[in-house]
Formats: sequence, C-alpha cells, structure tokens
Amino acid sequence: MTSLRNITLLVDLCRQRRLNLDKARALYQFVQDHEEELSWLNEKETLCRRALLNGDVATVQQTTLLHKNAETEMQSHWARTKDMIAAGERLIENGQSKEDIQKRIQAMQHGWERLRAAHQALGQWLNEAKQAQQYFQDANEAESWIREKMPLVKSDDLGRDEGAAESLLQRHARLEEEIHAYRADIVRLEEMSQQLANSSFHAANTSYNETEEVCVPPD
Repeated sequence: MTSLRNITLLVDLCRQRRLNLDKARALYQFVQDHEEELSWLNEKETLCRRALLNGDVATVQQTTLLHKNAETEMQSHWARTKDMIAAGERLIENGQSKEDIQKRIQAMQHGWERLRAAHQALGQWLNEAKQAQQYFQDANEAESWIREKMPLVKSDDLGRDEGAAESLLQRHARLEEEIHAYRADIVRLEEMSQQLANSSFHAANTSYNETEEVCVPPD
C-alpha cells in the first residue's frame, strides 16, 4: 500500500511539475516576445520621428518608401501583438505574475499609440511635402512664363505707322487673352502658397524666389 501511495504521489508531483514548467516556459516566452516587440516599436517610432524631424523635401521619395514599408510591417506586427496580449491574458487567468504582465501589455499598447501617432504625422508631412514639390515646380514655371511676357508688356515699341501699330495692337490683344487665361493658374498658386504657409510643413532647406508682379488687365 505504501508503494502504491508513493507511486501515485510521484505521478501527481510529476504532473504538477510539468504544468509548472509549461507555465514557466509560457511566461518566459511572453516576456521574450514582449521585449522583442517593444524594441521593434521603439525602432520604428524613432525612424518615423527622425524622418519627420529631418523635414527635407528632397527626400520625399525615400521617406515615402520608409512610410509604406513601416505601414506594411505594422499590419503584421499588430496581429502578432494581439496574439501576445491574448497570451498574456491567459497567463493572468492561470495566476501568473498578474501585475508584471499587465504592465507589459500596457507598455506595448502605449508603444503602439506612439508609433501610430508618429506614422500618421509622417504621412501628413509627406502629403504636404508632395504639395510643396508641386507648388515649387508650378511656381518656377509661372515665374519663367512671367519673365518671358514681361518685356512684351514693358515694350516702348508703338510702331512706325498705322499698319505697324495695328499689328502690334493685335499681338497685344492676343497677349491680354493669354494673360487672362493664365490668371487662374496664378490664383491657384497663391491659394496653394497660403495652404502651405498654414500647414505643419516647413521647407527650411528650400528657397524660392518670388515671381515678379504682373499687371493683369481687369475682367
């Protein structure tokens, strides 16, 4: 009878030890996964904020790739994080290190909040940077166009006779029509300039020379 009781006790203790070892392994795995995920979150947040801090319109293409890659990684890592949170909650239900596990879960949740905020801010900066690039391109074209037309409106040539004056008048009428047609583009550029000035975008390393003012005939 004693031997039977001892073997039964031995089996029970063996089973209990296996359960304890399984719980310990699950806890250690959770802690390791948590530390790896938290490290990844901090790394991606730093990359996004560093790109945002640089704020160089010349790096838009490179930053767009960084933003897109981060978004792709975030999708897969968020699925992993949800699995980890579920695993942590199961550990708590099994009576393991409730306070520590809850702190780790909260740390991951806060890490995700910071990363999403940084990623969203970078996306907003990219949108404004692309608008700025388009503005600078269009503004430079407008400046070239204005400089091309400026000598024509400043010309002192009034012709030498009636025929020459009539020819110049016809050319000037066509120029007036062209200026009127281009006026909408200038207004659009001015509106875009105001939008950029009121946005969070700062093109600190980009200079742009103001276009010369041109007198547009009234409608």
